[in-house]
Amino acid sequence: MVFVISVWHLPVPVTGSSSHPVGTPLAAIIIGPFASVVISAIALFFQAFIAHGGLTTIGANTFSMGIAGSFGAYFVYRLLKIFPLWFSAGMAGLVGSILTYLTTAFQLALSLNPGNVVHYWKLYSFVPIQELAEHSTFEESSFLLLYGRLPTKGELEEFNKKLEAKRALPPAVLEFIKKFPKTAHPMEVLRTVTSTLGMYDPHPEDHSAQANLERSIQLIAQFGTIVAAFERHRQGKELLAPDDNLTQAGNFMYMFRGTKPSELDAKAMDVGLILHLDHEMNASTLSCRIVISSQTDIHSAVTAGVGSLKGPLHGGANEEVMRTLEQVGGMANVENWMKNALANKVKVPGFGHRVYKYYDPRAAILKSYAEQYAKINPSIGEKLEMAKVMEKMMIQSLGEAKGIYPNVDFYSGIIYTAMGFKMDTFTPIFAVARIAGWCAQILEQLSDNRIYRPRCHYTGDLNKHYIPMSQR
Repeated sequence: MVFVISVWHLPVPVTGSSSHPVGTPLAAIIIGPFASVVISAIALFFQAFIAHGGLTTIGANTFSMGIAGSFGAYFVYRLLKIFPLWFSAGMAGLVGSILTYLTTAFQLALSLNPGNVVHYWKLYSFVPIQELAEHSTFEESSFLLLYGRLPTKGELEEFNKKLEAKRALPPAVLEFIKKFPKTAHPMEVLRTVTSTLGMYDPHPEDHSAQANLERSIQLIAQFGTIVAAFERHRQGKELLAPDDNLTQAGNFMYMFRGTKPSELDAKAMDVGLILHLDHEMNASTLSCRIVISSQTDIHSAVTAGVGSLKGPLHGGANEEVMRTLEQVGGMANVENWMKNALANKVKVPGFGHRVYKYYDPRAAILKSYAEQYAKINPSIGEKLEMAKVMEKMMIQSLGEAKGIYPNVDFYSGIIYTAMGFKMDTFTPIFAVARIAGWCAQILEQLSDNRIYRPRCHYTGDLNKHYIPMSQR
């Protein structure tokens, strides 16, 4: 989920000193209580405004930050005596609030892993994703995102039963899928069916929080069914009914392939779904939040998310990784290929991330599963060894210098290939996971909604006039 954590206090610009919970009351005495309260109020307002729509910790920490900024302003005032004291203090409080956001990511990483900021932990509702991948399930992690907490045993059992009961698609929708061109892209099908399901909502006018939660659970349950049904259709095979004895991950693979998955397949798919559940404010998530902010229905918002994910700059990177490995050809070619790519500054799929400037924690987890598949599949073994060489050369060349490391897409494609999935189904699998994150984000937006309405700044010619048709 979206979250912002405030820094407890900022350094005070006095030689040999830093802000301290004991020192801030002293600062208040020096600067005067009125100025401190005003500066703190400004900082609090700025921080709350920026964090609107997210989970934020504000209050005493911001008050401390404001007073610490005031103390620094007082020092500058006494040293330079250029600006009035109230103006210096006010600017320090405001700038201090901005600096809080610039240092949030660093402070979070440091607090989670002292002494090793490079090892970043990705969180779902403040639970480290590494722990969820090791101990949790897709169902439990979805509950965590929707409710903001881990379930009790009874709650999880009830949640699982709801998912199992809601997996099936309406018969008319299944017949609709059978009429689709077999050449259609699976993401086109997922987008169209998601919109279609909105017309089968028995209570479309009920926009209560509980009704939207139930719709979210139903979409989470049905996304795998949609993807699997179209795959069976385009292969000319019979569409299968859900198996309530299997988990969400296991049932998806059964409905897709027609056979129950092995223990490794079921676990790897489950972990893959967990790792793709949510990822802060990406393009598809923002699309969902913008659309739902108009107070439309959830199906419309999710349809927008699917459409956004379909774009190659968002989904599909793991497909490009596999195409690259095929293009390289084999272990004998990989070093020369990478040397040429690095020399010519070619973008290598699966490396680099807008958020991570260090090793993507999700990539490390998936790499371990790719190694398990490599032991039983020689073809996957060669691709994995090629990937390891590419990873090593990329990190040596651009890792430390520019923060270019493997991301989640680098190894996920290898795993999905090992499971027998076609490349054009990689992004739909992404969506089968991300639907839980989209729904959680949508519910969060609705809980404190304000319609998105950005402004535009026109930079064109302001001196244009209407020209009659005869003079054009």
